[in-house]
Amino acid sequence: MAAVGEPHSSLYDTIVVGAGIQGSFTAYHLAKRGRETLLLEQFPLPHSRGSSHGQSRIIRRAYPQEHYAQMMAESYRLWEQLEAEAGAPLYRQTGLLVLGADTNPEFQRCCRTLVQHDIPGELFTAESLHGCFPGIQPHCGEAGVSDRTAGVLYADRALRAVQVPGWAWGARLLSGQEMGVPTASPPGPATPGAAPAWPQARPTATLATDTGWGSAGVPVPVGNAQCSAQRPGVLPRGARSCTALPGMSHPRHVPSAPSLQGQARVGPQHTAMPEPGLAPLLSPGTRGPLAGLRAPSCAARPLGQGPRPRLSQLPPQDRFRRCGGALRDGEKVTDIKPGVVVTVTTSGGVYQAKSLVITAGPWANKLLAPLGLQLPLQTLRINVCYWKEKVPGAYGVSANFPCFLAIRANQAPHHIYGLPANEYPGLVKICYHSGSPADPEERDRPPKASALPDIQILQDFVSKYLPGLVPEPAVVEHCMYTNTPDEDFVLDRHPKFSNIVIGAGFSGHGFKLAPVVGKLLCQLSVGEEPSYAMEPFRIRRFPALPAAAL
Repeated sequence: MAAVGEPHSSLYDTIVVGAGIQGSFTAYHLAKRGRETLLLEQFPLPHSRGSSHGQSRIIRRAYPQEHYAQMMAESYRLWEQLEAEAGAPLYRQTGLLVLGADTNPEFQRCCRTLVQHDIPGELFTAESLHGCFPGIQPHCGEAGVSDRTAGVLYADRALRAVQVPGWAWGARLLSGQEMGVPTASPPGPATPGAAPAWPQARPTATLATDTGWGSAGVPVPVGNAQCSAQRPGVLPRGARSCTALPGMSHPRHVPSAPSLQGQARVGPQHTAMPEPGLAPLLSPGTRGPLAGLRAPSCAARPLGQGPRPRLSQLPPQDRFRRCGGALRDGEKVTDIKPGVVVTVTTSGGVYQAKSLVITAGPWANKLLAPLGLQLPLQTLRINVCYWKEKVPGAYGVSANFPCFLAIRANQAPHHIYGLPANEYPGLVKICYHSGSPADPEERDRPPKASALPDIQILQDFVSKYLPGLVPEPAVVEHCMYTNTPDEDFVLDRHPKFSNIVIGAGFSGHGFKLAPVVGKLLCQLSVGEEPSYAMEPFRIRRFPALPAAAL
């Protein structure tokens, strides 16, 4: 509920509208800089009406777009920082398996991203996929590539963490009562067998480190083709070994085979993906995923596993400092008056600030229309489906089943993704990366049966690719996507009002990048030079936008 009484400040430095993960991280960065910040949310918190609720999201570095691949390295670091401040685990490393035709350009770009950014992973043929992942049956001969650094973000917990510790940097929570929050301090010593921490990229091409923050800085020479016998297998025990892609080897081995002709060298031990793609490399009759490479006789650890220290549990702060921002939930914005000082009227009061950041998700265009701007955003109602295991535990985290991303699998127009059984015992989360157009005000209205092609696509996929699951969803939940035509975000200033910043169109893949998105929106708000090239996120990239809007 909104707080009773007067707001904390008569003039804020910044007002942020929308307390989803993007708005909350924006406010978090602003508060850490000592900015007087007001975060407004139209619904009482927590709620499930937008795009930031739910228990889990995939986090990965295997991105086909270079601008996101560059941002993900910092995103991992910022998530780890938040985890330290919260004093609770926000992430579980499971690994990610990307499935796709070896001739698919997007699949090839994912492979190149892993090589170019020195991210541990392996490449699999359709044959080795089924041998290594018995629960997966490639139906159309797809290849696979793994991202060992990937895993599951605990979404609800992460959102609460950023909404609370973000205000510990000199801020006040106005929602009826004060709450204790953790204060940040450096991570403590490793605790054997404790909760996992965050993976860290290897620092050089010739030295490798084990995944986990605590082992960074303890380099292990690359080149040992035999892994420790004590380590569990890359995949389930007893599965046959799988060849590693050059540059994506397990940190304690590299493929013991000659280099491929035509490949570009990127380091003493690492090679880039040859052009034009994987098709010439995946010839029949070879034992490994790449022609000319033999499977090394090693048993590497399962995707996402390895000794990784626990971040220290941090003592809570006695109370919020009373000199910063405020979070007011249950207050719907009814009017925005632009100017040197922006005036925002809500159902609970009138507030003013030197700058405004709009991160309202599916409601973005409703707020932008009175400001003379309509972005090409499509709001979609997404079915979040959970599928029952036929054999309990077969697709769970305890069985080392990874997250997966299937690119155009079974000729589906959009991606299909999944997470191992964890949040609901015995149920695997598998979703289609699209949905039905819906007004966010009517998202709870049941759609017609004809408006559920995604469920039918998922049923067909599950029955063919995941035979160990019952091909009928056991649980169906819902969330909203707000998509741009190119599925790149909008991170920009209003074309007319430079002190109004817009973050929108996160297109179903923004949660993992929220720490960096919040930082960029903060930088735009305070007038700093953004940390990354912003051309992919500019409003002017939409050529069909009416001239009056620009």
